[in-house]
Amino acid sequence: MTGSRCDGTSDTLRMAVGVMSRPPNVDQRVAVRTSWGRESPAVLACFLIGAVVKRTPRSPWDKRRAAEMAEPDGGPRGELSPLPEADAIRKEHEQHGDVLMLPGSAEIHAGGTSGLKTLTWWRHVTAHMPNAEWIGKAVGSRLLEPRRDRLTPCTRSPCAHLARWWPERQPTQATLLRPPCPPRSQDDDTLINLPLLFDRLPRASAVSPRALFGTIKWGCYSDQRLKWEPSYKTWPCGRTAFARSQSPGEPANLSKTYEGPYELALGWFFAMPRGLVQILAQCRYAAQFHERAVNAVAEPFLRKEDDPLNGFWLYKCLREKGLPPVAPLPPFKEGEAHNMACISPRGLYRRPANKSLAVHFLKSVSAMRYVQAVLRWERAGEPRHSRQCCARMVWPTERGRHPPEACQALLSPAEFTAEAAIDQDVSKRPRLPSKGRRGRRKNKGPRWAHGAPRVGAAAAATV
Repeated sequence: MTGSRCDGTSDTLRMAVGVMSRPPNVDQRVAVRTSWGRESPAVLACFLIGAVVKRTPRSPWDKRRAAEMAEPDGGPRGELSPLPEADAIRKEHEQHGDVLMLPGSAEIHAGGTSGLKTLTWWRHVTAHMPNAEWIGKAVGSRLLEPRRDRLTPCTRSPCAHLARWWPERQPTQATLLRPPCPPRSQDDDTLINLPLLFDRLPRASAVSPRALFGTIKWGCYSDQRLKWEPSYKTWPCGRTAFARSQSPGEPANLSKTYEGPYELALGWFFAMPRGLVQILAQCRYAAQFHERAVNAVAEPFLRKEDDPLNGFWLYKCLREKGLPPVAPLPPFKEGEAHNMACISPRGLYRRPANKSLAVHFLKSVSAMRYVQAVLRWERAGEPRHSRQCCARMVWPTERGRHPPEACQALLSPAEFTAEAAIDQDVSKRPRLPSKGRRGRRKNKGPRWAHGAPRVGAAAAATV
């Protein structure tokens, strides 16, 4: 495909969204394309993949760093290397026209959402999409288990607290198994409810040119540590124990280098008017920061935290121009932006409903398809959420536990046929938890109280 809209377009767009993706996430990109990504011509979704790979070592606080640095090649040293999947990504872009490898961007091989792609997206969209009214970014979560080679059961926050919202306390199959954490390497796992977005998002001309739309929080940032800390508008920066700690290799306590506090938008989805993005794209401080982070060969390395970083750039760049801070719009209301769950109707992890604006934690084509179908029926006034169907389509290791008929009332005939094809494709079918030695429990209490069972290796991208 030549002349794709993501390469550049003069079309009038309500919003252009950069979706942070990683090279192997082909199925995730299919999921976005077949759900909200192509739902409206007024919204353009483009996938962002780094043009090179930055081999970043583990954090100095990570106990596994010593073993990594003892590898025969000396471990990663912050060097840049060619992207192995570059040819495949170019072919995908030729076919679909929505996958960008922007100059100056980089993937971080250690995982996590790469903050080394953010500024390149702001530059690209302001230069090549002159009629985009709002410009946004959608990414995934970093709060997952560190093992990326399998679906690892959640054993800590935020996943571990799912059980507290479960209304049933009886030791049944449905309530004793906690959903496993999906692989950490996937970023593009947010579904945007476009009809609700259009209702909630005002015209850019009617709000401040420094407006910020999303889930608003406060933070402080240190550009000498490339780390942030949660904060509030009246709190001093550098107050947390982590900020006051001294990392191995650091010359001294760097708590006084934290600046702020400033307002930021959480990264699962946020948007800014074009004028504000233009300030970021042309900001001298952001350019210097990005260049230093991409070419760093010694600590500190930028590993993740792209949403606090973007908020910090806004804080510094507006001050650089002598402008007031950002003017956030009313933040997302309770239940408008949340992680995916199949049981709870409340909390951070909740089932989708018509008021869900951004649903995060969707790690497969089936998961995206489920939420899209639920929202379609919700808008029609016929709620058809099903716990069994949800577990089957959203959590890969639960697929074999529930029959396909559990989803027949929810899905359209075409969607049901697509799900049946997944069941028939053995190569894409995730493995269920092992019943061998690793799957046995010494205690007989509820699994949600004593930890989730181990899960065997599963496909990283389940479709």
